[in-house]
Amino acid sequence: MSFFDDASLAFLPSGGAGKDTKAYSIKPTDGSGDFTFSRGSNLSATRVGPTGLIEKGRENLLLHSNDFSQWSTNVTTLTSGQTGYDGSSDAWLLEKSAANGFVYRSVSGSGIQTISVYAKANTNSWMQIYGVGSSNVRVYYNLSDGTFGAYALNIIDRSIEDVGNGWYRCSATFNSSITNVRFFVSDGNNNDSGTSGSIYIQDAQLELGLAATEVIESGATTGKAGLLEDEPRFDYSGGATCPSLLLEPSRTNIVGQSEYFGDTQWPVDGVSLDANNATSPEGLQNAYKITDDTSTGYHKITKTNVFAADGTTRTWSVFVKQGNARYCAITHASVFSSAVNSLIFDMQEGVYTNEGTTQYFDIVHEPIDMGNGWWRIGFSSDINSTSYDNFSIGISQGASWTNNLSYTGDGSLDFYIYGAQIESNASYPTSYIPNHSGGSVTRGKDDINNLSIPNTPSLWSCLIDVDFSKTPLVSNKNFLNTITTSGVMSWRFFNINDAHAVAPYFESSASYPFSTNVDDNRTDGRVLLRYNGGGSYTYFRSYLGVVTQTTATGLIETDLNQIKFKADDAKWAISQTLVFPTALSDADCITLTT
Repeated sequence: MSFFDDASLAFLPSGGAGKDTKAYSIKPTDGSGDFTFSRGSNLSATRVGPTGLIEKGRENLLLHSNDFSQWSTNVTTLTSGQTGYDGSSDAWLLEKSAANGFVYRSVSGSGIQTISVYAKANTNSWMQIYGVGSSNVRVYYNLSDGTFGAYALNIIDRSIEDVGNGWYRCSATFNSSITNVRFFVSDGNNNDSGTSGSIYIQDAQLELGLAATEVIESGATTGKAGLLEDEPRFDYSGGATCPSLLLEPSRTNIVGQSEYFGDTQWPVDGVSLDANNATSPEGLQNAYKITDDTSTGYHKITKTNVFAADGTTRTWSVFVKQGNARYCAITHASVFSSAVNSLIFDMQEGVYTNEGTTQYFDIVHEPIDMGNGWWRIGFSSDINSTSYDNFSIGISQGASWTNNLSYTGDGSLDFYIYGAQIESNASYPTSYIPNHSGGSVTRGKDDINNLSIPNTPSLWSCLIDVDFSKTPLVSNKNFLNTITTSGVMSWRFFNINDAHAVAPYFESSASYPFSTNVDDNRTDGRVLLRYNGGGSYTYFRSYLGVVTQTTATGLIETDLNQIKFKADDAKWAISQTLVFPTALSDADCITLTT
């Protein structure tokens, strides 16, 4: 038999797609078997994409980003239809008729932001980017040789990228609230006094973050790209060639400025910081380099008093990459005061060389290899002390605590950092939540429902693949509900003696029909439930290549009409779901679960 042909519903993230709040089943093709999806109203979720890089949601906050006829002007005129950097006719000639000529657009932006625009010299060779706000933003660019002129002190970073044919992409990164973005036709460095002259411009963008990303064109509403608010997350973590559907509970990153380590919220101690010094795990030039100085003592940055010390379990994590320093250290203390509160990591070998004690680190989480030399490291702790409500990230000269964390530096040891995160009420880390503000950012839980089960089977079989190796050891958590006309059967994950286990559970009768068999160590995650009719269920499980089955009777259920994935308080990676409008034979069930 062909199992795919016989299935009435087939959901495989490796063959489907997700967009516009839906995860599409590849069978049926009329949409009746698709899944509706919701997570929240912001772009706080991320995933690991097919290239192995972290993928975020992105938004161009400037309206009419390349229709400058919708912008306001100050003693300037705009002519469309000019040859652009991309070979199109979408560029604009910006020409001034008096001093201080510019085109501008009102906007509401705050936090870490980057303004960018493509520009080319014409009769004038200089341009100024200017942001009007609580602290005005400005940078001058020389469009004849790709160099910078004057810039405001509040600029975090600036760039001018040669894209060919005389065109440059000019950008400015800053931390300020702004209400207005302006592009000036300038006459020289720090000079806008000329009464005539022109340049070409194309594709303006204002976005959150430390770097300009690929162009997102906007119209009457903001332009969005990447991983959107309610888009299903097909995740390729761990170098997977086929994705799984990532489902996670709601989490909050309470680290304000999770990427901008130069902020005053991250005081430095014996180190210097360089913004946008290396390519981060998201593939952008937005990672920081941290370098020791020549002082004697600790060499670190510390975010202090992040939360109230109330005994709540929290999880710390950060991405690190080796530079000239092989070892880095993290802790929830303000100083690395002893071996017991020091978590030292070997960035070359990808192992912890000092893990402190369980008094300070309840769980030290397995390092995650992000590729290109990057590691995600971290720990969980419920320590209840105001001395440990911090996040310190620093340099270690060696693998042990003794004489390696407090030392006399010479300015030669450095490594790279990105994406700091502290999650409250959490005993394990979830996917990265970007935070470009001084407060906290919350990612809503993933919630996914099947629209309907085609053919509404009264006798049925349901197969699901869950990668339990990616699921933390949490106890008694639902990952799937099979919904019938007479009730709900939940599929629950258990932590029994630190072993993975899974079993169905009838919500209506509060019973586990297969409870005598839930103590098998689950690693592969393929399970199948068959309803034989007359209240008889058979539960098939594969365990390291061995199929087990158990039959339960007396619990009357009828037509299966919907399934619902759950991410209330655990992390799941779903790689396949098949529903059959029949009770499969024992032989077929064994084949499917082997």
